[in-house]
Amino acid sequence: MNEYSKPLHKQKFAVVDLETTGLRAETDRIIEVGIQVFTLDGPEESFSTLVNPKKNLQALSPTLQA
Repeated sequence: MNEYSKPLHKQKFAVVDLETTGLRAETDRIIEVGIQVFTLDGPEESFSTLVNPKKNLQALSPTLQA
């Protein structure tokens, strides 16, 4: 049985969350990546890391979410 023929309740899914310095792909940068792997039974594993945006974030601090 390959991955595509498994019943839905046995499949694993991954959700990716990206935090950025803004909404413009041309100028803004990713500052955090989060990934949550789960099945229909619930969460299985997660990963989160900060990314160096090579940009001064202090000027953005009022717009950053906690």
